[in-house]
Amino acid sequence: MPQESLACISCDTMKSNAQINLGPEAFGQSAVKQRDDGMCCGPTKSLFEMLFQTEMAAQYYYSSSSQSLIDIAEEYADCEKETNDKQPIAKVVGIVGFKPSYIIDGHHKILWNKNGQTFYANNCLHLELEGEIFIRQPGYYIVSSQLNLRRQNETDTPINETRPTTFIHHVDLLSHKYGTTGVLMQTKKSIEINGVYFTSFLSAVFKLNKYDRLSVSISQPDLLDIGHSNDNFQIYYTYNLQ
Repeated sequence: MPQESLACISCDTMKSNAQINLGPEAFGQSAVKQRDDGMCCGPTKSLFEMLFQTEMAAQYYYSSSSQSLIDIAEEYADCEKETNDKQPIAKVVGIVGFKPSYIIDGHHKILWNKNGQTFYANNCLHLELEGEIFIRQPGYYIVSSQLNLRRQNETDTPINETRPTTFIHHVDLLSHKYGTTGVLMQTKKSIEINGVYFTSFLSAVFKLNKYDRLSVSISQPDLLDIGHSNDNFQIYYTYNLQ
């Protein structure tokens, strides 16, 4: 009989501040067990179910100052830059322009590297002219993107009734292994006539293959606050299952 694959990942990876408790009592009858060394071990399927649940909880509580995967990735990125760890990582910051997306018709792919905070290391590469992050080590990665939309004011061109009222924010994938393109994740925001400032963000964990290329695309670049210092796109390697 085939055996279910097993794996271990750091329990810290699955923690969030979204009222999630990963102490021993949290596992109950779960097949996933927490070891004394801080690793959570069990069937791969069960591990990913728990990882998904904690991320959904983090997303739900984000508006009340919870920590979602985008916050975790930010912390990892800052730590990586200081310690020069060997984990693959890339963080691109600051919007410098756009080019037509070849993955989503009518969308605009973002080009990055405005203010010198962009960095990448250890089998991740920033393809600056393409606006893409190039993966050279397979594994499971936290992928996140944050964009800030500008506030509409008296000096801006008014949003009229014929203008699209939905802002779409994608993270897209070009797969070298499978020869395909597609959307990894997306969010949509309704734009009010008088417009208000808000942040659009995406974060999740994905299994990426060698030579995958990731990018961010949007529907309406004119709505972005491109001078905002917190516009970024980043990936952080967590682990791999052989």
